[in-house]
Order: sequence, then structure tokens, then C-alpha cells
Amino acid sequence: MRQAGIIAAFGLLALEPKWIKRLDEDHKNAKKLAQGLKSFNLPIKVHPTDTNIVIIEMSEKVRIIKIITTLNKAGILAFNISKEKIRFVTHYGITEDDINYSTEQIGIVLKKFL
Repeated sequence: MRQAGIIAAFGLLALEPKWIKRLDEDHKNAKKLAQGLKSFNLPIKVHPTDTNIVIIEMSEKVRIIKIITTLNKAGILAFNISKEKIRFVTHYGITEDDINYSTEQIGIVLKKFL
């Protein structure tokens, strides 16, 4: 634990009021992304979004790794958390324009594979 002070510094910084307010923007972006994904009427389940994490679950058998690879090529980072679920996370540096772009690209990719 030589570097404990460095790790603790990030935690202290995150508790400052400006960063706590910043989380609100991340949560709003995640809700916007979730709503956009629901609007495509695809065979997916968009899990309730209470934080900055959006999880979608596939209703059909698909190769999730192909979806994630295609999204990565479009500049969208996503993570498979199971054989049926993909996780997206909004964070500092992601703007509303990024959410609009991501929603559009995710829709294109999902329509291609579903």
C-alpha cells in the first residue's frame, strides 16, 4: 500500500461539490441513451437506469463479441457482462452530442446483428 495516498487523493477529489454535481450529468446522459435504445423497438431489454450505467439484454441469441467489436470500431466502448448483456457507462468527458452519436451508431449495429 505504498501508493495509498495517491488512491485516496482521487477519492477526496470525487467528493468535492463540483464533481458530485457532475455525476448528475452522467446520470442524465445514461437515461437519454437508455431512452434512445428503447425507441428502436428491437428485441432487447433495456434495464432500468438509475446511475450512469446502461445495461441491455439480448432477447435473441447473437454473438455479443461481434456487436462489441463493431461498436469499438465506431468509437463506442461497450463491455459484455454475460452472454446476453452489454454494459455502457457514461462518465466525465462524454457530452450530449456523444450520446446522440452513440445512440444512432448502437441502433445501426444492433439492427445489423438482430
